[in-house]
Amino acid sequence: MENLHQIDFSSLELEAKAEARLAALTMLAGAAGTQMEFLQTALRALTLGLDCSFGAVGELAEDGENVEMICFIKDGEFIEPYVCRLEGTPCARVYASKSTETHVFCRNNLAKLFPEDNNLLEMGVESYRAEAFTNADGRRVGHVFVADTQQMEADDTNTAFFRLVSQRIGAEINRWHADRAQKEERLLLQTVVDNLPIPITLSDKSGRYILANQKFEEWYGTPVSRVLGRTAREALPITEEDHQVREEMETEVLSSGEVRRREETKRLADDQDHYVIVTKFPVRDSVGNIIGFGSTTTDITDRRANETALQEAKEKAEMASRAKSEFLANMSHELRTPLNSIIGLSEVMLEGIFGALNPKYAEYVTDINVSGEHLLDVITDILDISKIEAGETDIEESLLDIKEIVRSALRLAYNRTQDKRDWTSIDIPNDLPNLRADKRLVKQVLVNLLTNAIKFTPEDGDVRVSAGLNADGGIEIVVADTGVGIAEEDIPRALEPFGQVRNRPELTHGGTGLGLPLSKKFAELHGGALRIESEPATGTRVFVAFPKERTTRMG
Repeated sequence: MENLHQIDFSSLELEAKAEARLAALTMLAGAAGTQMEFLQTALRALTLGLDCSFGAVGELAEDGENVEMICFIKDGEFIEPYVCRLEGTPCARVYASKSTETHVFCRNNLAKLFPEDNNLLEMGVESYRAEAFTNADGRRVGHVFVADTQQMEADDTNTAFFRLVSQRIGAEINRWHADRAQKEERLLLQTVVDNLPIPITLSDKSGRYILANQKFEEWYGTPVSRVLGRTAREALPITEEDHQVREEMETEVLSSGEVRRREETKRLADDQDHYVIVTKFPVRDSVGNIIGFGSTTTDITDRRANETALQEAKEKAEMASRAKSEFLANMSHELRTPLNSIIGLSEVMLEGIFGALNPKYAEYVTDINVSGEHLLDVITDILDISKIEAGETDIEESLLDIKEIVRSALRLAYNRTQDKRDWTSIDIPNDLPNLRADKRLVKQVLVNLLTNAIKFTPEDGDVRVSAGLNADGGIEIVVADTGVGIAEEDIPRALEPFGQVRNRPELTHGGTGLGLPLSKKFAELHGGALRIESEPATGTRVFVAFPKERTTRMG
């Protein structure tokens, strides 16, 4: 009996705990297999090392109000995973804490501390210890706990052992999530790459493929599974010359770190030659070091055929346009010579140089003269537009007084229209700068616009000419009338050569339909623009704007 009293039972208990924990850690170190098998081994080691009845691993749900117990052990037996509502439970304290401390310990009287948790009473849980684990952002995403029907001692050794195992469990769960996220990202990348309409590959620095898509397999007729881990020389049925060209591009990309492109012809799995653009680009790691290269190939066979067809069509159109312009120019010259004779002789007859004409003949000769002048104007317009289309119109620049040239153009417009009314108002400031431009072309623009304005404005209407500097500092001339106007949808047609608005009787007057198109082209030859604003039965405003570089102040 005396020897029995000399035995230190506390020492024996510590040795037993140490042996239990050593066995638990050995068990944990050898844990392998699936994720669930690891968790079960870890919880068994934890409950064994701490001599507890309960142990569990939970992950916080996205709503933050529930936790999923993914692994739960009770008295050595594992039960099915379940979802637990956090409110009113000891687990809620794990996530509610705002401090950096992730450990929670309740020594006893657990049911009294959390009276709303009926499970504690049913299972007779007296004590509780938990440890939260966090993700890479430091947010608490899960926890490990043990519980027992007996009181737990606040022992530093117990705490250290529990935290060691819990943190190992948390680290493994985070690693699983990271692995799963990487797999999902790779699957997403592969899905996107496989659905691209062009072949794409990634290779390491030695040229071995690490990624290829389905379009690559379709093009070359080689399964992706037989390509990965091999070089193009080992995997693809292409010529030695193609290999050399490919390897030269890859070497340039790896050495320069720059993108390289090349057009070439490839024979693909359909046994047809295809024109393609090959693009090779460097692939870098997170710190910018080149770790490989990528490659894309774009089939431009159809585009090349379309470009060839378009080029041929363009050349044919240009030949036809040149032939038309040459024909019109030649015909215009051929017609102008006899017309000038007709006009000159009719003027001699009207002046009575060789004797007076009787009234009837004088009327006929006047008609001949007017018709000749009109036909000459038409031929001049045709010749002008032919020269513009052929790019043969030269600009002879001089400094123009806008008010003077407007008055000169107005006199010519009155002569053209045979209008005897003196009704056009001119609003041009005396200090308006001069315009550096071709006098003949600017005057022709104004004559055309004023002729149209006078011609399409009734006797009780109004025609106005104004000029000034616009917001950009360029000179802008505006010819406005209160005539019949043009519908907005008809304006583009009115600006086309020979385009006339013939679906409205009030707009049907003599003319070739070249006045507005010529005016627009003459303005554009000066770097300017012509714009029309019009409304039927209200009137029309035509704006001719010149660039500010053509504004010149004297003195």
